Amino acid sequence: MSHRPDYRSSASGFFASPPAVDPATINALRRHVINLNFGQLSSSGGFTSSRQTVAEIFQEHLPRWIHHRRDEGPHRVVLYAHGGLTSEGWGLHTAAHQYRWWLENGVYPVFFVWETGLLETIWQLISGGERYLPQMQRAARAGWFDNLKDQAIEAVARRLGGRRIWAGMKQSAERTFAADDSDGRYVLRLISDLVDANDDSNQVELHGVGHSAGSIFLTHAIAAASEMRNAQQFGRFRSAHFLAPAMTCELFNQKLAGNIGADKIVEKLCLFTMRDELERVDPTMGPYSQSLLYLVHEALEIDKHEPLLGLERSLRESADLAKLFKLAKPPSDKIRTTEVVFSDTSMASPYGDQPVPLTHRSESRTHGGFDNDPATMQSVIRRIKGVRFDHSVTRFPDDRGVRGANVLPRSASLFQQPDSNCDCSDPPAPTPAPGPDKNPSPPSLQGTRKALCIGIDEYQQHPLGGCVNDMRTWASALQQHDFDVDCLVNAHATREAIIKRMENLITSSRSGDSIVVQFAGHGTQVPDIDGDEAGGQFTQGFDEALVPYDYLERRVVLDDEIGELCRQTPNGVTLTLIFDCCHSGTATRMFMNQSVALNAGERARFIDPAYFVSRKAVIGTRKAVISTRKAVIGTRDYKIGTRDYSNERYLAPGTRSAEDAYQGASEVLFTACRSDEVALESNGQGEFTRRAVAVLNQAGSLSVQEFHQLIEQAFGEAPRQHPGVYCDPQKLQSELFG
Repeated sequence: MSHRPDYRSSASGFFASPPAVDPATINALRRHVINLNFGQLSSSGGFTSSRQTVAEIFQEHLPRWIHHRRDEGPHRVVLYAHGGLTSEGWGLHTAAHQYRWWLENGVYPVFFVWETGLLETIWQLISGGERYLPQMQRAARAGWFDNLKDQAIEAVARRLGGRRIWAGMKQSAERTFAADDSDGRYVLRLISDLVDANDDSNQVELHGVGHSAGSIFLTHAIAAASEMRNAQQFGRFRSAHFLAPAMTCELFNQKLAGNIGADKIVEKLCLFTMRDELERVDPTMGPYSQSLLYLVHEALEIDKHEPLLGLERSLRESADLAKLFKLAKPPSDKIRTTEVVFSDTSMASPYGDQPVPLTHRSESRTHGGFDNDPATMQSVIRRIKGVRFDHSVTRFPDDRGVRGANVLPRSASLFQQPDSNCDCSDPPAPTPAPGPDKNPSPPSLQGTRKALCIGIDEYQQHPLGGCVNDMRTWASALQQHDFDVDCLVNAHATREAIIKRMENLITSSRSGDSIVVQFAGHGTQVPDIDGDEAGGQFTQGFDEALVPYDYLERRVVLDDEIGELCRQTPNGVTLTLIFDCCHSGTATRMFMNQSVALNAGERARFIDPAYFVSRKAVIGTRKAVISTRKAVIGTRDYKIGTRDYSNERYLAPGTRSAEDAYQGASEVLFTACRSDEVALESNGQGEFTRRAVAVLNQAGSLSVQEFHQLIEQAFGEAPRQHPGVYCDPQKLQSELFG
């Protein structure tokens, strides 16, 4: 996500290697670098880290530095996180380029080199996309290329897995600090011990700097530190500085916005980012005419047009953020608790004829330029040291000539126009109908992957605490498998919205598509209406149901309704359902009930059926149109909707098994538990989701049965819930997600 050097024109040079770091510098960096790979200390590659080497930084090297400077306190330590798509080599180059400068200015840097390997993944995706190149070139000759501007590039970026890459990068940052025994929290505990070991006369100050997606990494670090602080296990960050932050405003509001101030985990926060007019002409992304933040905003986040903290327009469109960062106030030469420095201050100064304060300067004109822009970095160091007017700060070493301007080389771009001398001919094709096609269609990319992820925590009664986390976890994991993900969260996940979104997802799919519906929330049961549950697995005479947000209006989503939706799946479409809720077993067919003792911190995802069962119902013979009947509980109506049960695919009373019910079924259903069990959540996540997504992330290609078996193994020898899989037996050996 930072600058890249000039690239070779060949495809193999798409990602050029950084300048070599000499052995002496590598040895010096062992006192300053923590190398991570997908959230864990890296034990492979050119630079490894272990808990022992990390402990040496905070228990040997840093205390030695503090001792040598014992009369020059306070002793400032900066945690530095580079951009999230940066490779190990470029992360080490950044550290090698900067570490002496920090030390010369009296600040000890600790660099998180959080290699994700995703640059290579980008190359693999675009390389794989070369099979579409002849189509793109034909489109160019037909006149389509002139219209293949930013919106088309965004669409192709999504199709070639851009969302998957971005989601994987974000998940890598989150995983580093997620668990109490994570390597990230181990680092934070070492920092806390270092601070505690030095009294006020030898004070240690902690500061943070995050560039681009490094702001995401740093935010998760600060959020984890805040939890530790609440438990009297951590101090605070005296300042944080986000350079062109690529994080969503939603993440900032959730994790950090309320934690800034004199008595908070972060005392001061400053953003350095570009004016919108510079974002829109940033050449960093080669053929894409806008900045990387705009590509993320338009194409790489789950929701298109997702507001980003580093985009000026997003800050100004949010009244809360505009107020927090004091965008309406006149500029000041003082360092405020929260503020934004918009570049390029050398071209457009908010101070008019007055000189721009030394702490408020930034001259970067590209997204990747902030971390090697002398004006920006010198503003950061002055803020950390609290020297607003001191000109004696050592000048930042400028390596912009080494690191170039573009992240993507135009010469290697999938979107470049064909050379007029190049042979772009395709293999022989069927002869087209006579006459020219004056309106040729753009190239089509077949076999789409789409998912609907639903998470409900904020029930008006019986709230939960891990379902939205589950939804986000599944959304991120599915994006890594090239799914475009739509989400329904909390109050948006009403009965009507769930059914409508499911129906639209299913009926709009075409042969070759793969679609997924994931639900995390409460489940329940209601009395069976049409007799299809008389032969139920564990509890006869009840329908199982998903509990939407508006269940207080006696609204649920019945298993039979889900089954009816599944019947609309077009031939050749792979449909996967993933339900992490109590009594989710056989959710598209039958039902269950059972109580379970909960351990401390556990919750069951289940609404007591007594809430629903006292209703009166008029039941037809085999066909039940539920919307015509009222079930009165007090003065309330029990509203389910209109359903037709005349189709013979549903269970006749007591005559067919659950397995028989799925003979010929189009869907594959994964459930969190058996029909007689409950789905548990603890520590902010469902037990099923925690294990299932870990299997999905760690394993390669899996069949449906292999995926289910690995989840079962993850629950151990004495599980409190037994995950299930329900489908036509022939689908068990088919590839997961098709």
